[in-house]
Amino acid sequence: MHPKFLRYVAPATTFVFAAALVLTGGAAVASPGDPTDAVAGIVTGASGSTARTVDAMESGVNTLVAKTASGKVEVDTAPRGSVKLTSGAGATVSIGLPREASTGAARESSDGSIVFAGAPGSADVVVQVSNGSTRISTLIGSGDQSERFTYPLSPDVVPVIEADGSVSLLRKVMVAAPTTGQTVSGNVVAGTIAVPWARDASGVDVPTHYELDGHAIVQVVKHRSAGVTYPVVADPQYSSSWLNSYIWFNHAETATLAAGGWGATGLSAICALAGGPVLAAVCFAAFGSVVYTAGVANNSRPSKCVAVRWTNALVINYITPFTYSGSRCN
Repeated sequence: MHPKFLRYVAPATTFVFAAALVLTGGAAVASPGDPTDAVAGIVTGASGSTARTVDAMESGVNTLVAKTASGKVEVDTAPRGSVKLTSGAGATVSIGLPREASTGAARESSDGSIVFAGAPGSADVVVQVSNGSTRISTLIGSGDQSERFTYPLSPDVVPVIEADGSVSLLRKVMVAAPTTGQTVSGNVVAGTIAVPWARDASGVDVPTHYELDGHAIVQVVKHRSAGVTYPVVADPQYSSSWLNSYIWFNHAETATLAAGGWGATGLSAICALAGGPVLAAVCFAAFGSVVYTAGVANNSRPSKCVAVRWTNALVINYITPFTYSGSRCN
């Protein structure tokens, strides 16, 4: 048994040594006395979340799949695994476990958490899937462990740190306009990473923030300070943009829209790629409004960009164009 698990739960829990139960194609299931449940409980307690964890089912070799209201989450349970999130529309985002955590194969706790135990001297990682989000938590067991945890992303996803500290995951979509053949492009929000938090075993918040390293998100956790009680739970939480969805256009794309360069069919083509045929029809009808708003953005000083927002309700019957500035508008 890994000695650091004893620090997490002793003396309240009596441990029973038991052989690991290995299930081909999935995670081992926690047996009575196994520390997996205790580790999952630490994460749940630190988060304060009451959301029910969605049970994952075996699917092929080293894969667990949890089906949610907005799509599915596939967890590679092999050592140093990863998480792949697929929306109902079929778009995927992959997030690797932190590079600094040397983990073994996953074990599934009794509450459905998927626990990757770290090697001696390494952090543990816990994946919890709910209908609203997916949490990938890192448990830092001592001051000897890293203060930086790097989560690699899909190479086609560009992370952008927002003003509140959260991260938007943008994916460039490109399509040829049906009437002109001209390439039409925009950035769609593939998902979001919530504002980071980290909390020690006494419930005290530990300073933390995100940094970017190419196509990776780095959570910096300043846990090497006086008074910190271990373990520390650090928590990036992913969610897909379910209610409101967006297409963000940069400066060049905004200028093209303002000049009507893509035409209504061009805008419809990019909307079809982002939101399907219903959204394409709505964008076609709203072309004039988008062009007007793009003109306002383009003529602003300093110049801004245009974006469109729609609501993922039962019926998409409108879009809202608006102007914006900041890191997305480049």
